[in-house]
Amino acid sequence: ELARLEPLEADLEHFFGSDWKNKVIVPAATHRYEQRLRKIGREKPELLVAHTYTRYLGDLSGGQVLGKITQKSLGLSSKEGLSFFSFPGVTSPNRFKQLYRSRMNSIQLTAEEKAAVLEEAVAAFQLNIHASRRRPSSSRKSSSNLQNQLPEIHLYAFP
Repeated sequence: ELARLEPLEADLEHFFGSDWKNKVIVPAATHRYEQRLRKIGREKPELLVAHTYTRYLGDLSGGQVLGKITQKSLGLSSKEGLSFFSFPGVTSPNRFKQLYRSRMNSIQLTAEEKAAVLEEAVAAFQLNIHASRRRPSSSRKSSSNLQNQLPEIHLYAFP
């Protein structure tokens, strides 16, 4: 229900063509986010729970709104290129979020692990804020300038 890689890659292909991987420059904030995920994935994988919680619940809570804002700011007449912002496998976002929270809360952690996950959730939230910021751009909507107009998180998939 929450798989993001395929929709994200489809959006990038829509905007930048089939060789988007060679065209898109990973923004610094997104690179820092990726590096953090890889580091904790290797060293403390239980902390990834904090990232899935903030990322997915944030996307479910505001994804449709961000999709509309992106559509309007790019002057798009259709929703093509905005797959990342929709969750077709989730019929009721509120019900899904409740279930997701319930499952997250059922994970057995020690008091120390819970504190570490909460601390990582704050870091995840900050990384998401930085990665979601748009960079300044001109009002031109050309494909060469398009990368500067998309939120950074929409420019890179974490393999």
